[in-house]
Amino acid sequence: MTKRINPDTGYPMSTEKQILQARENLKLVEEQSSYDKSLEFLQKIGADFKTDEEKFHDYMLHNFGQLINLTKAKAELAYKLGEWNVAENNYLKIFSLDILIADKLRIIYLKEKRYRDASYIMQFTKETTKNLPKVLGNYNQWVYEKFDHNLAEANKKAEKHVSNDRSLIQGEDRIFLAKRADKTTKEILSWEEKYYEN
Repeated sequence: MTKRINPDTGYPMSTEKQILQARENLKLVEEQSSYDKSLEFLQKIGADFKTDEEKFHDYMLHNFGQLINLTKAKAELAYKLGEWNVAENNYLKIFSLDILIADKLRIIYLKEKRYRDASYIMQFTKETTKNLPKVLGNYNQWVYEKFDHNLAEANKKAEKHVSNDRSLIQGEDRIFLAKRADKTTKEILSWEEKYYEN
């Protein structure tokens, strides 16, 4: 099968079916969430049978989804269109919040021979996700094991390819990413207080 290349960027493109699916995913994310719809419905009929813990859990996941889902869907569509720079810019807004997003960046960076960047992004995310409330990014153990395996492989490649590494994220860029991640983490940690205030 012939590899499809974006003529403007020179990067590979996915199949039309995969691009169409990514467009549909983006549309779904842009629509009103099921959380909002169900909340409106329950308020309208005056019934809500969830426990306080379940309500808080839903609230946190809803806020987290609002924070990352649209940006993630835009990044995934851009990647499938072969617009890797657009995908990277979107992923960099949210990578520190989710190991799976950091792993998407790892894939891009390894393809671009940016070995130190791949290692750095994954290690950074491994540390920052430890500071998030446990209700967020709570995956099965095998997901964490695969992430750790991919991080170890990224570290090996960074050590092996020092002479031909094309990494770009250093100095001020790293400081900027750290400040953005810290600000976002503080915002997330404030949600619990806001929830109980209301």
